[in-house]
Amino acid sequence: MNKWIWLLTFLCLSVAGLRAQMPALQELLAYPDQPDKKLEQTLARLGFAAVDRAQLPDTVYYAWKNSADADSVKAITRSISKCSSNGTILYFYQTTSRDEFARLLAEGERIGVACAEPPSVQSLPLLLQYQQMLMLAYVDQSADIKRYTLRIEKKPLPAVKQLQWAEQLLLFDSDELLAAYFGRDKVKKDLYYFSEKEINRCSILFPNTPRQAIFIWEDQANRRVIDQIIIGSMTTSGQLAGYAGALDGNTWQFRNGIEFNMRMDQLLHINEEDIQFYGRRSPYYLMLKPGTKGKVDFSGTGIVFDCLNCVGDPFLNTELVSGKAAVTEGLRLHVSLVILWPPSGTR
Repeated sequence: MNKWIWLLTFLCLSVAGLRAQMPALQELLAYPDQPDKKLEQTLARLGFAAVDRAQLPDTVYYAWKNSADADSVKAITRSISKCSSNGTILYFYQTTSRDEFARLLAEGERIGVACAEPPSVQSLPLLLQYQQMLMLAYVDQSADIKRYTLRIEKKPLPAVKQLQWAEQLLLFDSDELLAAYFGRDKVKKDLYYFSEKEINRCSILFPNTPRQAIFIWEDQANRRVIDQIIIGSMTTSGQLAGYAGALDGNTWQFRNGIEFNMRMDQLLHINEEDIQFYGRRSPYYLMLKPGTKGKVDFSGTGIVFDCLNCVGDPFLNTELVSGKAAVTEGLRLHVSLVILWPPSGTR
């Protein structure tokens, strides 16, 4: 993030005393998809001229500034910069006009930009979302100059044909992004009940189908930043408001080889080591113990088992249960639900 700040600071110092025509918000939101040459032509029509290009080890940086207007000391200054790094495109638009920025925010509300509160200059800083773009509106002040700034970020996403594994769902870190990629009719906003007192906002991808996945959000106000993704049939630990739950035959596949309805003996076979899960004396009944080792990579993955013949069996009246011992006991356990957590440091 420090390199973004350095590049933006450089741009701010290079554009003082210049002005150009204000682009509309919809134009700004279209810039990430334009090739550099076409974008330069678009900005030239608005009075911007390219002034700099920098090539860093993993970043390409461009800056555009206004055409000079020597007779206007009080000219509104505007600047645009673009950074591309590892497929992520980052734009900064700045203006010294408070009124112009207010019009941008008002336009965002009209075209359906998502925000936790009505966007206004008085409410800055603001987090905004539009389709695949995450935006931050804020004021950058240096010396006596206020620059109203819109930071636009667009991350790369896999093509539909490349979306093969459930773990790839971790790339979709907001409700707005899910709806932009899969279609709003395939994504439902709802509530997830972990208990009577713990209720979280969630988004359900492909509700009530074999590809249902439930996204629990850490930033509940903006429905973004994944806390966890729940895939599979529902358990007694929670219920989804207005839903019967995912179908037992969930068709999502996992890179680590786990499959829905996989029997305990099959899981033990591919893991090549014993596993432990929680018994009735734990609040995490039938959940795989975190930190399980073996051939299967369980990192970032939680499993909840279901059992066809465990009701009343005293064998589970303990805190931890051995998977091998459960199979020997004749308990018919299978994978019922899988939980995905984002890698540490990505939230």
